[in-house]
Amino acid sequence: MIRVFSILFFISFGHLNGTAQTLSDYTWLEGEWTHVSGDQTTVESWSLRNDTTLVGSSLTTNASGATVFEEALKIQQHGTTVKYIAVLPTKIAEFVLKKHTKDLLVFEDPKNDFPSIISYKRVKSGLEIKLEGSGKKEVMDFEPKKQ
Repeated sequence: MIRVFSILFFISFGHLNGTAQTLSDYTWLEGEWTHVSGDQTTVESWSLRNDTTLVGSSLTTNASGATVFEEALKIQQHGTTVKYIAVLPTKIAEFVLKKHTKDLLVFEDPKNDFPSIISYKRVKSGLEIKLEGSGKKEVMDFEPKKQ
């Protein structure tokens, strides 16, 4: 009986921590997404590599096409933990999945000043990506990239 209780506890704990059975539940992230703000355009791309890894990239350019910001992205499941990993020119940031629903992923890294929280939300028109931390909040609406 104690063994059954322990197993149920760990299953429940994993579920409350926001772990997914498989990342294929989040294939709604797949594709190319575009956000325009002033003279800058950000294109974020995601693809499912396998049932434990989504790979992505984010590229922001200005009106003349020059790169303003670039990062390689990965969402990867390691056992019961799901991590969002951003590889930037000067560092690698790792966020842990803290909450999820069928339309929402919330990743946190309290040690990172900004953002310390990254949220991806599926909305009718595309994606809403929210960055929060250090008293700041930035919300970006992404639409499917037009071909």
